[in-house]
Amino acid sequence: MNKNTLIAICLIPIFLLLFFASILGENHRATDVVDDYIKNLRNGDFSAFCIPIHTQGTSKDDKTSMSCADSNFVFYLSLVSLGHILDEDISVEPSISQFWVPFTSSKEILVNVSLQSEDTISYLENVFVIRRDGWSWNLSEIRISDTLFSQKHKHFRQTLDLDRYITTNAQEIQIKAATINVAKLTEIDKLILRYNLQEVESKLD
Repeated sequence: MNKNTLIAICLIPIFLLLFFASILGENHRATDVVDDYIKNLRNGDFSAFCIPIHTQGTSKDDKTSMSCADSNFVFYLSLVSLGHILDEDISVEPSISQFWVPFTSSKEILVNVSLQSEDTISYLENVFVIRRDGWSWNLSEIRISDTLFSQKHKHFRQTLDLDRYITTNAQEIQIKAATINVAKLTEIDKLILRYNLQEVESKLD
């Protein structure tokens, strides 16, 4: 066995190791996209993304009007309300549904989400569609197929009055006449109030 052959045999495992490490890194980057999205919602930044959200049993052609911020808020409220864990510090952990391999796999990855509090665990499959665009991953779609999650999302979308306390447009902020009894506010009421106040703050920046 000549020297060049021996060197090649020694280098092949190193190249394979680097290749698989790179693939693992790319798959991790896909879950990072979801993690960043959830962190933005947690921090009250509901207008940073404008993602199509499709709910089980609802046509993709559904024309119900809702701003990107409102749509993200309703999604977040539906997500954290699963298992009645609205008022707890929940952990949201994304994980890929299938392993992505370059040149042989689809340009899309489906990402699952698990939510965990002290006594409640909810696992949601294939919620986020992450699409590869060039050398980066982007959140392209949200799919709500879990029955309970779908019911909550539809309920909130159809019944929540997101302008309950404050309405805004490009030029104006209208604060509605109301006396708010903080002690009687539900967790959902508090989230809506915070959401309205964050909208006002964003208008003043």
